[in-house]
Amino acid sequence: MLYLYLLIFTLFVPLLLTWDKKVKFYTQLKSLAFSIFIVSLIFIIWDVFFTKYGVWGFNNYYLLGVSFFKLPIEEILFFVVVPYACVFIHDTLNTYWPIRDSKINKKVFIVLLVILNVWLVTIYSKEAYYTTSVTISLFVTIILLLPLKSNDLAALFRSYFIVLVPFLFVNSVLTGFFTETPIVWYNDANNLGIRIGTIPLEDFIYNFSLIVPVILVRDMFLKKKRMYLDNNKD
Repeated sequence: MLYLYLLIFTLFVPLLLTWDKKVKFYTQLKSLAFSIFIVSLIFIIWDVFFTKYGVWGFNNYYLLGVSFFKLPIEEILFFVVVPYACVFIHDTLNTYWPIRDSKINKKVFIVLLVILNVWLVTIYSKEAYYTTSVTISLFVTIILLLPLKSNDLAALFRSYFIVLVPFLFVNSVLTGFFTETPIVWYNDANNLGIRIGTIPLEDFIYNFSLIVPVILVRDMFLKKKRMYLDNNKD
């Protein structure tokens, strides 16, 4: 049950501090739930297909043994727990250390992402299904980022790079850095074969393409909620 214990570890602190009076994370749980459902559903469908075709898979030794569509329940919970924890970190950073005057031009962020996207396209292999899919997901994420103001974009990137700290630990556990065999295994024929420790390079883009849309969709719901409340004031 190592995978389940890892999810509990990931969720413990964010859940414990959800009712922090300054962050007030509890006030937006409904909007967050909708955004996690919408974005994670896409990733779960993606996960189901890649599991079916052997792009990656799971070691039953570390699992509860409960599956849906041949996807372990822990893997499905991953798409709830990880976005929840990452959005909590993002909001906590923005509450205690807001970015009000970003010195970095918005175009720099976008250009760097586009360069990464182009690089992934140039090394395209018809067998590298994971690489191809994260290239597409990154392209979609870049489009979603275009309307953002520089401060918001800088805040997102700051959150992502800070999230990389727990991400490296969690994904290292999942990919077998601390165990004889991995909880989640990858078929290197379907990716670049480049690993940071035991983590495939594509996982870093995968994580970015999961977390950023969840935050953006959540913010969209919150904005609509505020507009509705403002329009219905007495």
